[in-house]
Amino acid sequence: MKFFYIDSCALVKRYHKEKGTDQIDILFDTLIGKKPKCLITSIVSIPETIATLNRKKNEGKIGSLQLKEILANLFHEVDMLDTITVDEERILGSIPLITKHNLNSVDALHFSAIKEAGAIAKYIEGIVIIVTSDKRLLKVSENEGFKTLNPEEVDLITIKRLIEI
Repeated sequence: MKFFYIDSCALVKRYHKEKGTDQIDILFDTLIGKKPKCLITSIVSIPETIATLNRKKNEGKIGSLQLKEILANLFHEVDMLDTITVDEERILGSIPLITKHNLNSVDALHFSAIKEAGAIAKYIEGIVIIVTSDKRLLKVSENEGFKTLNPEEVDLITIKRLIEI
């Protein structure tokens, strides 16, 4: 079984049209609401995504009313994802990842969640595919043996094939 870990870079593309949005839309429209949940994110993705969308509002790329509608959709859809929480153990466990992989604190938390998702997926002979356009997180994930998907660099046919269940 394939599980897709969605970070905030990819999640923003669901709610704001940019390069890679069509790929993320196919992923979500095909897999959201499936049982078992195939789309995974970390709880840190939510405030990180909101901060990015708010910045787009401040830059005039999104209107205030549009942001409210986007946030309502975001909260509705995130509720249908498998969300990995962040507790003290995960925070402390992310610290070595910062220096080992030269990650910022949020990316280290994402990677800690990715590693946990990967360990769980192995129990059912599944794999976790990391969905992000963050170059550093892509590189670290690939170096650690995870399959990755950059929605900005994959065509629609490839993503449709990849998500076939």
